[in-house]
Amino acid sequence: MPEHHPFNLQHIYSAQRAAPEPRGGREAPAPGGRLGRCPAVPPGGRVMWGGSEFQAETPDAARHPSAPALPLQQSPLYAEALAGIGVPVVQHSLPGGQALVIRRRWPVLGTVGLISRGPYWAGLPGYQALVGLRRAAGLGHLIINAETAADARALDAAGFLRIAAPRKVAELPLTGLVTDFWAAMGVKWRNRLRHGQKSGLVTRQTAFPPDPHHWLLAHDIAQQHRRGYRTLPHNIILAMAAASPGAVQLFTARANGRIMAAMLFLCQGSVASYHIGWTNPQGRATSAHNLLLWQAMQVFGASGHRILDLGDYAPDQTPGLARFKRGSGAVIRDLGGTWLDSAILAPVIGARRRMRQTGRESDTLSGNTAQQAGARRRDRPDFQPGKHMQCVQLQIDHRMITDPATH
Repeated sequence: MPEHHPFNLQHIYSAQRAAPEPRGGREAPAPGGRLGRCPAVPPGGRVMWGGSEFQAETPDAARHPSAPALPLQQSPLYAEALAGIGVPVVQHSLPGGQALVIRRRWPVLGTVGLISRGPYWAGLPGYQALVGLRRAAGLGHLIINAETAADARALDAAGFLRIAAPRKVAELPLTGLVTDFWAAMGVKWRNRLRHGQKSGLVTRQTAFPPDPHHWLLAHDIAQQHRRGYRTLPHNIILAMAAASPGAVQLFTARANGRIMAAMLFLCQGSVASYHIGWTNPQGRATSAHNLLLWQAMQVFGASGHRILDLGDYAPDQTPGLARFKRGSGAVIRDLGGTWLDSAILAPVIGARRRMRQTGRESDTLSGNTAQQAGARRRDRPDFQPGKHMQCVQLQIDHRMITDPATH
């Protein structure tokens, strides 16, 4: 790669490190399922709650208000976990931003790269930084699951082809006071929380151990088969727990010594991500998940996290789960869709890029606003794929991680 090229291939993660001993925290219950006053975070980023110690992988810098709120898929923890299970992850720096790229090589297709929920930009994304990224990375095909609508506009201007419509995510802001969390909840959700607080559940929080035989993973496999969905492979969760003890946190609710419900969270930088939820009929009847999420909001807010990512918001596919997420006070946000640059389609992509650039110049000369230009782009037939394509991002993520390939 020429030294003057604007893209710098920084390094390939190789996490060939031995897993530390599992550190399951002591499980001291919160009496009656209630939380008291949120603990202050002492110097060093440590917080004690429920008898277990929570510590970020970078306790000071990652919690600073100016630190980027990176999605899990763009975090160093995610990269290290993937490398630990043998999936090559490359970090690229590009003008004004950076990106983690999963690289796989398949027969016939050649080398395929995936940037999921990225790149991360220091400012507004610029389409010039995306032009030539695939070639600079040495890829035959590059797929980008864009994080924002601004990313989508930049990718469109760079000539990328959109192959899937944007998904929606639900995010809980954690930067306010506990009273702000409470006020943002829906009335029904808040009533269910009060019900859970009065139900006599005993709640506990521990660091999740890197144990492939953990009972929660078995329950999760069973409910995935029963409901017909797939999530992040368990070996990645285990790799995260091994690479950064305390980065995976388990909240449980018990009655008469038996676990009624559980929620698992992945924590990196200033973002915590909800990943697995399980409950039995008694847990549902006692509003255990409302209680556990309320406690997680307080714990992660007190430990310096700024966002609790609740994952996909899909009222058409999972209406009950969508109501639960929205009722908790989460903000619903559109991602940017899934985009493709391919060597096979290079002439088409180049023509699209030139057409977009001509359109931008015409808008400037005619005095049209960026909003008007964006509205015209959204009206084009190629900008509105069918709803059945909205699951493409999840399918691509899963295949890039799990399918056999050569590196």
